[in-house]
Amino acid sequence: MGQTNEILSCGIIMSKDKPFKTLETLLALNLAYKEFVDSPTDKNLETFLNLSAQYKESWIVDASNKNISDSVSSKDLDTESDLRKELAEFDEEISGVSLKEKAEQVSVDEGVLNLSKREALKYITKDRIGIHVSGSGLVKLMTSSIYIPPIKQFGGRDMHFCQHDFRGSTFNYSKGKPFNRRWYVSAEGPNEPKMPWNIFRDDFNGIIKSTDNDAGFTRHLDDERIDEYQIIFSGDKTRGSQELENIFNEITLSEERSTLKNYHFVVFESSYFKYPMQYFNYPDGGKPLWRDICFFNKDDITFRSTTTDVSFKPNIPIPGSNRWVLSNNMPTISNQAMRCFLEKTNPRLTINEGEN
Repeated sequence: MGQTNEILSCGIIMSKDKPFKTLETLLALNLAYKEFVDSPTDKNLETFLNLSAQYKESWIVDASNKNISDSVSSKDLDTESDLRKELAEFDEEISGVSLKEKAEQVSVDEGVLNLSKREALKYITKDRIGIHVSGSGLVKLMTSSIYIPPIKQFGGRDMHFCQHDFRGSTFNYSKGKPFNRRWYVSAEGPNEPKMPWNIFRDDFNGIIKSTDNDAGFTRHLDDERIDEYQIIFSGDKTRGSQELENIFNEITLSEERSTLKNYHFVVFESSYFKYPMQYFNYPDGGKPLWRDICFFNKDDITFRSTTTDVSFKPNIPIPGSNRWVLSNNMPTISNQAMRCFLEKTNPRLTINEGEN
C-alpha cells in the first residue's frame, strides 16, 4: 500500500525523536505502583522493581540521545501533558498495560487463558495495516488487524479479524492546533454545543478512492465473526413509511432529527461482539445486536453505531428507545458494512479486490 507506507514511515521517524518508549514504561510503572499499594504482595513488588529498572535505563538512553529534546517526568502521568497529546496525534495507543503484562504471569488452562476483565484487555493485539488521510488532513480512515489468543471468557478460541476506524480532528483552542477527536458526540470548542461528528463528501470520497486503490476494501478483510446480517435502506420501497420512521428514531438523537430527515441512511445490522470486552456483559450467553449506520447526502456524510447492549460504555441513550443506545466511540466499522455502504454512497465504484 503505497500511501500507507509513506504515512507510517513518517510516524516512525517522528517517534525516534520522541521518548515514547520511556513514556510507555512510565505508564506501566504507574500501574504496577498502584497495584502494589492496593495489594503489597511479593509478586507485585517484583513487577514494580523490574519496571523501575527498565524506566531508569530507558530514561538514561533518552538523556544521552542528542536528537531527543523532551524528557519524561511525573507530569506525563497527566493525560493533558504535551508529550501525551503529541503521542495522541499519531494514534499511538500506549497505555503501559502491554509492557506491564510482560512482567506478570497469568493462569493458563490447557492452552486457554483464564483471565479477569482487566487482564483480558492486555492480550488484545491491534496492528495497523493501512491508513489514509483526507485532502483536508482532518479525517483518517485506518484499517487494523486484531488478534486475540484463546481466552476462556471470550469463548475459548483465538480470534483474528480486521476493522476500519474513522478518526477526525477537533481544534484545541488552548494549544492553537488540532488534535484527534476522542468522542463521536462532542463539542468543537469552548461554549459550543455537543454535536455528532460528520465530514464533507469531498473528504470522504478522496479517502475512499485512495483506500480502494490499495485494495483496502477487499473481501479478504471481511470480519469472520459476522455470520449473518441485514441491510435497511431509507430508499427501500418495500418497507412501509412507519417502519422506516421507527428505525430512523432508533438511530438518531432528538436534537438532530430535523436535520437528518434530509439525509439518506443505510443500516447494517448484525449480531456479534463488536468489542471483545462485551463478552463480560453476557456471562449467561447470547450476543448483542449492532447497527452500523451511514447517513449521507450530496454534501455531507457521517457514520455511527448503535447496540442493544445497554451496558456498553461509552454510550448515549437514544430518546424514545429503551432497547438501543448510541456508541460514543468514533466509528469502528466492519469491512462487510463498509462495502454495503459504498454500494449506496459511491454506486459507480467497482471495489478493487487486489487479485491482479
